[in-house]
Amino acid sequence: MSNDLGKCLICQRDTDAMACHYCETNMRRQLSDMPKYAKKASERLEPRPGGTRGTEPGFGLSMAALEASCGYDAIAVLESWVRDWRETYGLVPYGVATETVAHRDLLANICLFLGQWLNRACTDHPAIDSFAAELRQQWAAMREGANETPPNSWVIPCPADIDTDDGVATCGRPIKIIDVDMEATVTCNACTTHWRVGRLLYVGATTIGGGIYVDAEAASQYLGVSERTLRQWAKSGKIQRERGRYDITGVRHGD
Repeated sequence: MSNDLGKCLICQRDTDAMACHYCETNMRRQLSDMPKYAKKASERLEPRPGGTRGTEPGFGLSMAALEASCGYDAIAVLESWVRDWRETYGLVPYGVATETVAHRDLLANICLFLGQWLNRACTDHPAIDSFAAELRQQWAAMREGANETPPNSWVIPCPADIDTDDGVATCGRPIKIIDVDMEATVTCNACTTHWRVGRLLYVGATTIGGGIYVDAEAASQYLGVSERTLRQWAKSGKIQRERGRYDITGVRHGD
């Protein structure tokens, strides 16, 4: 099947394929990560002192780690795509191809198959965007279970006033903040202004032309929409996007 739109179904970059090389590379990395995350999650299953949740005692185990180490959710979701791709491309049916695979090796086997056929699917599978969304969801859950989730980060254009040949202007140099400590101090590399993090976040959110830029995953969770919707909003001008990050303070409602 050909891509008549000439755009990646996932990120809307120009391409003749259903998914661009950038998105294919990203999905291939996620498939490679998942068996590693399952192994790391299993190493986190040693009992810890139990806590309480409401009136129920805790088990002393990380439920995210337990789920990731077993991989049941990921296997169930990705198995459906293995079946789909095998049928679409006229391959040996899934059950026959995997009847000798031990359960402990099943996730790795599934990810290996999907990785081997990913280029073909990116070329002509009409639902590659749905596959990408489901893969990312399972990958994120496995990453959390393995305790590999990176710290939150924000990028804020420096709102300091600076003198220029044309008068006073806003600096605008991006300042990256990781794991916010509101009382910590950060310094703009361009104008050398020192900011208390809490103050910078406030000024960045309230200054015209400012903003608080976060990655697609964080913006999706904060705004309650899918990453595909974010990309559509950015294309239509409803939300500002810079270097793959979205300004969560500047959504234009009603556009």
